[in-house]
Amino acid sequence: MSTFVIMSFAMAEKTTTIRITSKVRDELNALADSDGRSTAAMVAWLVEKEKGKRLLRQANVEFAKLKQEDPEGWAQYMAEFEEWEGLSGAAELPPE
Repeated sequence: MSTFVIMSFAMAEKTTTIRITSKVRDELNALADSDGRSTAAMVAWLVEKEKGKRLLRQANVEFAKLKQEDPEGWAQYMAEFEEWEGLSGAAELPPE
């Protein structure tokens, strides 16, 4: 009788050290603890959350620019958006 052992190894990501104040460290640790995450996972999550906020902020800037500089293009965009929104029923209108 033969026995097969399957082992998988995850490649560990490289880590580094950053300098932060004790206060920020304590706040990060408290946030991580309250979410049941490691501090490193909390920092990674916060970075991704900030990247998402910045992406939305830039999209809003571009929407405002389109609306101001190309009212016809904006109207076409909104007509298409409302058509898609009617199909899904879940979308939110961009800011006015």
